[in-house]
Amino acid sequence: MTPALQSGMFNGIPFNQLDFQSGAVVIGAATTEQTLKIAEDLFDFLNNALGFRKLPENRPRTYASILIADLGPVLSNMFSRWEKITSLVQKMMPPENRLLPMGVKFLTYKGNDAQADRQFIFERRVPTPPNEDWIFSQAPLDTETHVKVLEMIQTEFGK
Repeated sequence: MTPALQSGMFNGIPFNQLDFQSGAVVIGAATTEQTLKIAEDLFDFLNNALGFRKLPENRPRTYASILIADLGPVLSNMFSRWEKITSLVQKMMPPENRLLPMGVKFLTYKGNDAQADRQFIFERRVPTPPNEDWIFSQAPLDTETHVKVLEMIQTEFGK
């Protein structure tokens, strides 16, 4: 069993995950910048204080970021072409139930292999009221790039 911490501080930076796995260290913090600082400090500590080998600078990294944002009517605009399907399904539901699009998910493939942990998710945050537009988004991207993608989606579909 490897050590895993759910929350804490490392050199003054708060984190919500620090998990030592057999082939990786998983670090979760508010931003990618904070996560990279924790990783740098942690690996320096492991090397200097405990004699662990120094990791190569070009070691592979995997990013995942989760953002909650209010992007306005992006989902409604995005799914406006699906109105016919929505209307057909809505007719079969009790009149007091309102059908709204939930969102979209994309799965990453490496060649022909699905990377189940590498998804782009863009969906209505549950339990968001029907007149609100809070979005949950998860991406295999660093925080800064993820924010840029959401800004591009808002520009394209927020009109």
